Amino acid sequence: MLMKFKLVSFLMGLILLAALLYMSGVERILSEISKADMGLLFLVLATSFSLMYMRAFRWKTLLENIGIRLEMKKLFPVFISGLFISNITPAKTGDPFRSYLLKRKAGIEFSKSFPSVVMERVLDISIVVLLSLTGLFFIRVSDLLFFSSVALIVFYATAILTVVHISASRGRILWFSRHVYNLFKWVPRIKVLEKRIESMATVFNNSFLRFGNKRILLGAFSISLPIWILESFGLYLAMEAFGLKADIIAAAFALTIGLLVGIASSLPGGLGSTDSTMAFIISATLPAPLPMATAAVLVHRLLTTWLTIFVGAAFLSLEAK
Repeated sequence: MLMKFKLVSFLMGLILLAALLYMSGVERILSEISKADMGLLFLVLATSFSLMYMRAFRWKTLLENIGIRLEMKKLFPVFISGLFISNITPAKTGDPFRSYLLKRKAGIEFSKSFPSVVMERVLDISIVVLLSLTGLFFIRVSDLLFFSSVALIVFYATAILTVVHISASRGRILWFSRHVYNLFKWVPRIKVLEKRIESMATVFNNSFLRFGNKRILLGAFSISLPIWILESFGLYLAMEAFGLKADIIAAAFALTIGLLVGIASSLPGGLGSTDSTMAFIISATLPAPLPMATAAVLVHRLLTTWLTIFVGAAFLSLEAK
C-alpha cells in the first residue's frame, strides 16, 4: 500500500510538472536556459553546497545540546543520506530515517536523537512562515494569492504549535505514540516497539525539553535564519541569471510559499507543486513571462533540491556497502 501511495504521488508530481512545461512551452524554456548567465548559476551551485554543510552543522549543534557529540566527517554522511530519504518521501515523512541511520552507525538511541530532527523542522517551518509573512507585507499580490498565502501560513503555524505542544509533555507524547502505533502495528518492525513505547516517550521528552533553554533556542535560531536567507539568495541569483529583475524579498516569498505548498501537497520533493507555485508567483508578482520564470525555477531546483537528492543518494549507497 505504501509503495502504491509513493507511486501515485510521484505520477501526480510528474503530471503537474508536465502541465507547467506545457503552459510555459518547452522550446521557450530551453531558449531562456541557453541565454542564462552561467556565472550566476555557478554561484547558485556554490550556495547549494554551502547549504548542505550549514544544515549538517546545525544538526551537529542541536545534537550536542542533548549530549550527542560526533565529528562532522562521521555525521555528514548520515545527515545527507537522511536528507535524501526525506526529500523523496511524501511531505518529508522520511525524516525519522536520519535517526535510524544514526542508531545503526553510531549506536545512539533513536528516541534520544529524533527530537533534534523534530526541532529542525520546527525551526525551518517557523522561519519559512516568518519570511512568507514578510513577503506579504512588502510585495503587492492579488487578493487570491494573499488569502491563499494567509490560509497556508495559519495552517503551518497551527501545525508547529501542535508539534511543540505534544513534544513538551511526556503524557501527550505517549498518547500520540500509542495512536500512531495502533495505526501501524501491522508492520512487523513497529510491532516489536510495543513494550518500549513508554521508555521511548520519556527519552524523547527529556531530549526535546533541553531545547526549551533560551540560550540553546536562540543559538539554533541564529544558525537557521542565515540558512534560509542564503536559500532565498540562491533563488534571487537564479532569477538574475535569467534576466528577472527582482529583490531578495520577492525571491524569499516565492521560495517559501512554494515550499509550503510542496509539503502540503505530499508530493516527493514537492515535485511539480513547488515548481509550479514558485513559477506562477514569480511571473505574477514581478511581473515576468511565465517561460522565463519557469526556466529560472527549474534550474534553481535542479541545482539545489535535486542536487541534494543526488548527493544524498550517492552517500546512502556508500553507507549501505
